Amino acid sequence: MQIAGLEEICFSDERWNLHMLRSAYAQDCFYGELCEAVESPAASPVIAAYGCMQCAGKEADLMTIAVAPAFRRQGLGAALLERLLAGARARGAETVFLEVRRSNIAAQALYAHAGFFAVAVRGKYYPDGEDALLMRADFSLPRGGEN
Repeated sequence: MQIAGLEEICFSDERWNLHMLRSAYAQDCFYGELCEAVESPAASPVIAAYGCMQCAGKEADLMTIAVAPAFRRQGLGAALLERLLAGARARGAETVFLEVRRSNIAAQALYAHAGFFAVAVRGKYYPDGEDALLMRADFSLPRGGEN
């Protein structure tokens, strides 16, 4: 499965394995989006990026977004995030949460641009001991965070 391969490339110790991915996608509350790219006219499409969310009632959790290194800095992450958020809204979510590594400034900027703002720190959240920022987007607030 190409998604598991993308996880392997993009993440170190917190990646999802094939079993975890299959289990997650079997749940009704779980959904994902893919961005495919064709590297040459004769080639089969490859998954350039993917992301997934879990929705429960009026809340959703952004589980992951991964963009293959060869396709970064082309707007795929932002486009994928917008599609995931639109899917969450369509499923009735009013608030979306995510965790992001405190050191991942590029991801934090992507999320802030989409309307997320930091609400807490989860100390030693990742297996290597790094903290995570808990971020939230509320569809009833203007883009950019709290009033």
